[in-house]
Formats: sequence, C-alpha cells, structure tokens
Amino acid sequence: MSALPDPTPAEHGLYGRTGIAERPPLAWPGGARLALAVMVSVETYEMAPPEGSFQPANMPGGFGRGPWPDLRSWSQREYGSRVGVFRLLDLLARHGIPLTPAVDRLSAERCPEIIEALQPWRQAVVAHGDAVTRTVSHRMARDDEAAMIEGCAATLEVAFGQRPVAWHGAEYGASANTPALLAAAGFTRLLDWPNDEQPYRMATPAGELLSVPVAIDHDDAYAQSQRGLTPARWAAAVLAAVQRMAAEGGRSLVLNLHPWLSGQPHRISHLDGLLRALKQQDGIWLADVSGIASWWLQASAP
Repeated sequence: MSALPDPTPAEHGLYGRTGIAERPPLAWPGGARLALAVMVSVETYEMAPPEGSFQPANMPGGFGRGPWPDLRSWSQREYGSRVGVFRLLDLLARHGIPLTPAVDRLSAERCPEIIEALQPWRQAVVAHGDAVTRTVSHRMARDDEAAMIEGCAATLEVAFGQRPVAWHGAEYGASANTPALLAAAGFTRLLDWPNDEQPYRMATPAGELLSVPVAIDHDDAYAQSQRGLTPARWAAAVLAAVQRMAAEGGRSLVLNLHPWLSGQPHRISHLDGLLRALKQQDGIWLADVSGIASWWLQASAP
C-alpha cells in the first residue's frame, strides 16, 4: 500500500503559513501579554463501543483496552464523572478561574447531574464528539462524521439551551473532512490543532473557522499518563510555559484537564498550587475559549 501524501498547508488549503515573528504585535485586554483558558473535558468511556469505533492505541489511562467487560479502564474513567469533575469545578470556582467545559454527547445524555452543575458556564460549552471511545479518523465515512457532528451539537443544544459553536474532537481526532463539516454545521471555532501559540483563521469550502490551539504538551492526560510527568513536575512545566510565553508576549494557552486524572485527590493539590501561582503572575488574562476567540477576531479584523 502506498503512503498517503504529506498534507502540507498548500495541499490542505486551510491556511497559509505565517511564522509568529512575522505577525503584528498582539495585546490582550488590559495590556495582558498572555491569554489563558482552562478547559475541562467531560467524557464517556464506553465499556463496549459500537463495532468499528476507533480508539488510538496510546489512549491515556494506564491499563489499555481489555476484553469485554473492560471493567478496569471503564471504572477508572467513570471516576471522573462520579467524583473528579465535581472536585475540579469546585477548585476552579474557588479560585475564580473561568471554565470552558468540553462535553461529549453521551455525557450530556447520561449524566444529568453534571449538566446541571455546568449550567453557569453554558455559554462557554465546547462540543466534544460522541464519546472518547469514538475518535474521529480517516476511517469514518463523511456522511457518518457529519451525522455525528450534528447529533452532538443537537444534544448539547437541548442540554444547555444553545447550540455550541466551538469543537474539540475526542482525543484531538479528526479526518480530512472535519473542518469543512464543522463549518457546514455552524461551528466557528476548532480546538484540535496544537500548532501555534495564537489563534488563526482556517478557510474551508463551507466557511471560515478560527483555530484556537490547545497546548497538547501541557494537557494533563498526555503529560502525566503518556509522558510520565509527575503531578508536581507537570504543574512546574505549565507554570514555566506561562512565564516564558508571558515574557514573549501576545500568546495564548488553553490548558486541558481531565476529571478522571486531575480530579484525583493526590493530584488536585498540585493543580491547586498551580492555579494559585498562575493568579499571582503579572500580565495574564484569565478567560474562557470563547472570550479569547472573540477578542482575537476583534483585534485581528482584516
């Protein structure tokens, strides 16, 4: 089987390449030098996903996919929806940190207590696919992906009273069709391309998207479960990144947290200390993803 061609920017046609040093200076509200958002991914891990569903081989969690009934992995992830998410919400509220909830369809359908707890942040909700065990890839037919996107959006609209406009794919998964399908479904924000430290525009055949990069290196699950950073080392790494990016100026960072991981009692104290340290940094604008996107569009109007 021949290899697929490397999709350079000229080939996928979504954006032109512009290095950050070539761009005009960007100032955030109040002269802040770094815009920082905290996203909490509310996900369902299915014990028995539908036949043909795709999960990356390196999906974070520690155990790996086992034969049915996969009680170890399933129960570990369910901890997030039973305990961890409420611990995270309480911590963020106590620190006064704006929240960006990323919610998948099955969580919206099966966890009404979480949906109720997230109502204060309903305007910031990001659509997060069907389930973490149904990651989008090139294996998914275009019509099936379009139906999945619409199903997720419609379910979240019922749950929160408004249709989401931002999308974060399960496990950052996407196909070549994803950007255009999202634009066709009315989405205007995409959080799956960690290739920059500022938002940037994407042009699709169905309309424009704004890519708001998530700092995947600092995603708690990837850093701690995949790369093996201790909670203390992870917190120190995030703080170091924030300090460096603020010193350089005009940057944005979206920090992704997972309730099944950072909601654990032995990890939450490190997150608590990190949030306290972040609030003490000068030149940091704490916002949700929607606020970052809206400000950038206003400041970078063509």
